[in-house]
Amino acid sequence: RQVELFRLEAGAAARLSHANILKTAEAEELNGVHFSVMEEEPYLITLRDHLDRRGWLNVEEAVQISRQIADALQHAHSRSILHLTLDPEKVLVDREGTAYVTGFGIDRAKDLLWARQERSRHCSARYIAPEQILSGEVDQRTDLYLLGLILFEMLTDRAPFESADLADLRSKHLARTPAPPHTFRPELSKELSQTVMDLLSKRPDGRPFYISAFKSALDHCI
Repeated sequence: RQVELFRLEAGAAARLSHANILKTAEAEELNGVHFSVMEEEPYLITLRDHLDRRGWLNVEEAVQISRQIADALQHAHSRSILHLTLDPEKVLVDREGTAYVTGFGIDRAKDLLWARQERSRHCSARYIAPEQILSGEVDQRTDLYLLGLILFEMLTDRAPFESADLADLRSKHLARTPAPPHTFRPELSKELSQTVMDLLSKRPDGRPFYISAFKSALDHCI
C-alpha cells in the first residue's frame, strides 16, 4: 500500500511543470529500492529555516512568497492534483526571494480517496486541515487552509494553534478560532488579516473556492 501511494505521488508530481515547483520524475525501482529523482536548485533553504532566522517577515515578502505558493497550487489544481501536506518544510526559498513548492501531490480521482486519506495522515499536527483530521473528503480548499496556516505564521512569527500535546493541537484545529493576525501585529491591515482568517475557516465552504479568489483578495489588500 505504501509503495502504491509512493508511485501515485511521484506520478502526480511528474505531471507538473511550473516555475515555482521543483520538477520530479516518475517513480522507479532498482534492486528492490523504490525511488524518484527530484530537481535540485543551489542555495535554497526551507521556509522553516528562513522563519526561524527571521521571525515574522515584512508584509511584502510574506505576500510575495504566499502568491508564489498560490501560483504553484493553482497550476497543480488545474491538473487535478492536490498537495495536502503543505507546510514550511515543503517550501524552499532562494536568495532572490523565489519560492519553490515541493512534496506534491495526489490526484483527485474518485477511486483514490484512500490515497488522499493516507497522505493526509502524514500531516504534522501543526499543519493539518479539519477535514483531514476527520478523514473526510478533501479538495483544493484543503490546500488553501494549509496555505493560510503558513501565511499566518509568516505575518506573526507564530502558528495559529500551539500545544505540546498533539491531540490537543488537533482538537484546536477542529474547534478553536485563532485570534486574527493584526492582534499580534497591529500594523497589519485588517483586510489582510481577514484574508488570512477566511483561509482558516473550519468549514471548507467558508474558504475561497479557488486559488484565484484568494489571489484577487491578496491583490486587493496590497
